[in-house]
Amino acid sequence: TDDGPADAIDDDTRDRLATMPWSELMGFEMLDADRGRVTLGITPRHDFHNQNGTVAAPISFARAEATGVAVVVMDFLDRLDRTYTVVKEADLRFVAAARGPIRATATIAPTRLDEIRAAVDAGEPVDEPLHVDVLDGTDRVVLAADMVMAVRPLRTD
Repeated sequence: TDDGPADAIDDDTRDRLATMPWSELMGFEMLDADRGRVTLGITPRHDFHNQNGTVAAPISFARAEATGVAVVVMDFLDRLDRTYTVVKEADLRFVAAARGPIRATATIAPTRLDEIRAAVDAGEPVDEPLHVDVLDGTDRVVLAADMVMAVRPLRTD
C-alpha cells in the first residue's frame, strides 16, 4: 500500500524474496527480517569453496550484496513495478577466510526507509550508504562491506 509497509515482515514477503532467481541459485536463506533489518544466510555448497577448502570470496560478497539489496527491496515490494535497487559502490574488506555457513545482516532505520520511499515516489533518486558484516560459522567477521545502494524510480524512456 502507499501508506507504507508493516513493521514485521510476513511469510508471503519472505517467500517472495526466497523465490527470486538469484536467491534460488545461491541457496540464500532468510534467517531474520523485520522492517529495516535483514539477516540472510547460506550453507555453502561444495562448489562454493576455493582451493584452500574455505568459502570463496565471491560467495561472501554475494551474501553481503544480496543482504544490502534485501533490506531496501523488502520495504519496496509494493513498488517493484516502479523502482529498482542495485549496489552502486562497494568497499570490501576481506578480514578472514570463511568457514562453514555464512550470514550477513543489514540495517536501515525505518524512519530513513520512509524518507527513501517519499523521495523515490517523488521521482528523486536516492544513494543510501549502508554497512554489512558477513560472519562465518565461527561467528567471526569474514567480510566488512560498506556499500551505497542506488534506489531509483523506474525509467520509462
